Amino acid sequence: MKMNRLLLICILPVLFSACNSWLDVQPEEQISEDEVFSTGNGYRNVLNGVYKSLSGVNMYGREMTWGVMDVLAQCYNVQNMPSEYPGRQYKEGAAFYDYEYTDFHKLPQAIWEEGYNAVANCNNLIAHARHADPDLFELKESERALLEGEALALRAFIQFDMLRIFAPAPVTSPKGTYIPYIKSYPEVLSVKLSVEECMENVIQDLEDARKLVYKYDSINVSKLRIAERFSGPTGGRFFEYRGFRMNYYAVSGILARAYLYNNQPNEAYNVAKEIIDFQNNTKYYNFTSASKMANGNLKFYDDILCGFYSTKLTDWDKALNDVLDANGNQLFMVVKEVDNLFNGETDDYRKRYQLSAVNRLMKYAYQNNATSEGILSSNLIPIIRMSEIYYIAAEACFDKDPSEAIDYLMQVKKGRNLRNVDLSGITLKSDFMDRLISDARREFLGEGQIFFMFKRLNQSVPTVNNWKPEYFILDVPDSENI
Repeated sequence: MKMNRLLLICILPVLFSACNSWLDVQPEEQISEDEVFSTGNGYRNVLNGVYKSLSGVNMYGREMTWGVMDVLAQCYNVQNMPSEYPGRQYKEGAAFYDYEYTDFHKLPQAIWEEGYNAVANCNNLIAHARHADPDLFELKESERALLEGEALALRAFIQFDMLRIFAPAPVTSPKGTYIPYIKSYPEVLSVKLSVEECMENVIQDLEDARKLVYKYDSINVSKLRIAERFSGPTGGRFFEYRGFRMNYYAVSGILARAYLYNNQPNEAYNVAKEIIDFQNNTKYYNFTSASKMANGNLKFYDDILCGFYSTKLTDWDKALNDVLDANGNQLFMVVKEVDNLFNGETDDYRKRYQLSAVNRLMKYAYQNNATSEGILSSNLIPIIRMSEIYYIAAEACFDKDPSEAIDYLMQVKKGRNLRNVDLSGITLKSDFMDRLISDARREFLGEGQIFFMFKRLNQSVPTVNNWKPEYFILDVPDSENI
C-alpha cells in the first residue's frame, strides 16, 4: 500500500466564531507543513480538520452510522427508498450481501480511502506533537499532550473500525493478514497484519491516549457536564466542547469496546466500571428526559460520551428519506419489523420519539431550530454512549455476578422508560444475552454498531435466511493507493 495522498487538511484554518461552527473549515492559500506546525493554532487546525473529515457523508456522517453499516445489519426495508446513489447500492448490494454488485464497491472504497487519509493526518500531527516545544501552546505541556492524545485516539478509533469492516472478528480465531495498522508518516509501503496484531495496536494506542488526555480532562472535569460538553462560551474556544472530541471517558469507552471485541471481558469490565463509577459520582451522563425529547433532542444526547458534528446531516437524511416518486409517494428507509423489535413495549422512548408513525427513523431528521435541543440534535453524530458502557459491563460480568449484570441492563431500560421490566428470573447467560441484544438493537439504530455486535458474537444477522459468515467481511478495495 502506498500512503502517498497529499495532506488535505493541514493547511485549513478553523473558525471558532460560534457554537455551531467550531468545526467549520475554510480553505485558504496553501502553506508549508513547517509553517502549519510552527504555532499552537496550526496543530489545533490539523486536529480539527481530522474531526471534520470524519464527519463527512462517507464516514460517520452517514455510511459508518445510519448508512451502509446499518443496511448490512438489516435495520431497514430498503426497497421503499430512492434509487439514486447510494440507494441502489443499498438495495441491490448491501441488503443482500452482494458485494460484487455494480458500483457497490464505491461505498467501502470511500470509507477505506477517507479513513486512512484521516489516519495519515493523525500520524503527521502525532509525529510533530511528540517533539514539539510545550511553549508553542497556550496551556504548555497539558495542551501538547492533549493534541497528541486525541490524535492517537483517533488513529486507533479509525483503524479499529477498518478492522471491524475488512477483517474477521477475533472470536473466529483468524490466521491470515488483512489490513495494515499505520503508525508513521509518511508511510510509503505498509504490510498487512493479522487481526491479533491489529488489535494489539488498537488497544495500546487507546491506553496511551487515555494517559495523555487525562492530563487535561482530570483538571477540567466540569467541562464534561452535559451543560458544557456540547456547548461553550460565546466565541468558542479550542478547549471547550469536550463532548465533540476524544475526551478521557470517550477514549475509555472505545477502549472498553475494543477489549470486548478482542475477547478480553475482564479488561473490558474494568474500564467500563471506571466510567460507571464516574457517572454514579457525577451524574454527567444521565439519560435524556421526555421533556428534552419533546423539544427536539431525538438523539438522546445527554448520555453521549463523544459525538461528531456536521451541519449537513439533515440534508443527507432528506436525500434518502424525504423523496417523492413520480406518483407522489414518499420514499424513505423503513425501519424493519418494528413490532418484533419492540415486542409490544410501546412506552419505550426509542419507539415513541425516534420512529415516525410510518417507522421512518427520525434521529437524523431536521429538528425544531427554535430550541437549543433541536439545533444540537440536528447536527450531532453519536459515536459512543453511556448505554453501551452499561451493555459492555453487563455482558462482561454476568458469569461472575448475574445480579450486577442485570442491574446494568436495567439502567438502560429504565432510562428509556421501561421501568416495569422484570429480569430477575434470568439465570442463563444465553437468555440474558438475548435480552441485551434485543435492547441494543433498539438503542443502536442509526449508529452503526448493530452489524459489529453480531460480528463480534459470530451470530447471524436477524431476518437473513441462509446466513454465511463471509458476509461479515467486506473486500479490501482493489486500489489501495490512498
